Amino acid sequence: SAPGRFRLLTNWPAFVFLALCAAAAQVFIVRTGRNHGFHTAIVFVVAGALLLPPELVVLMAVVQHLAEWIKERYLWFIQTFNIFNFALASLAAWAVADRIAPTAFHGSDVRVALAGAAAALAFVVVNHTLLAPMLRFGRGVRVSQSGLFSLESLAGDIVLAGLGVA
Repeated sequence: SAPGRFRLLTNWPAFVFLALCAAAAQVFIVRTGRNHGFHTAIVFVVAGALLLPPELVVLMAVVQHLAEWIKERYLWFIQTFNIFNFALASLAAWAVADRIAPTAFHGSDVRVALAGAAAALAFVVVNHTLLAPMLRFGRGVRVSQSGLFSLESLAGDIVLAGLGVA
């Protein structure tokens, strides 16, 4: 529809800024467990999930990983999983936020704060849930050994996601 297309066009500047910041932030990793760490890109990805329509949220997950894809830092199937994981976790954050506060994010409404917190939590839970079996199959690391669901790992990841909400 025309309003949807207009909304998509007006979001391009925010998309470009957030996607470029997320791509640049890929080089900064915060270790959150023995077998897990979050790129600081999560800050910008969660912000994008709150501010952008779902089409741009998915595109942002792809753009965020382009530099790694081009450099071939990871094998193609690992990079494909990373893109898929971030896209799905971002869409989960977007869907949760949209369900709680479907209108634009402005004002100081309690629903907006709740939507942001729920989006950050949704991103982390979906990310960890998808990552756990991949660590098991790819590295032979059991979930209990991975530290993915330890208090330290979850708290660190939620703090990073919360920065995106802020």
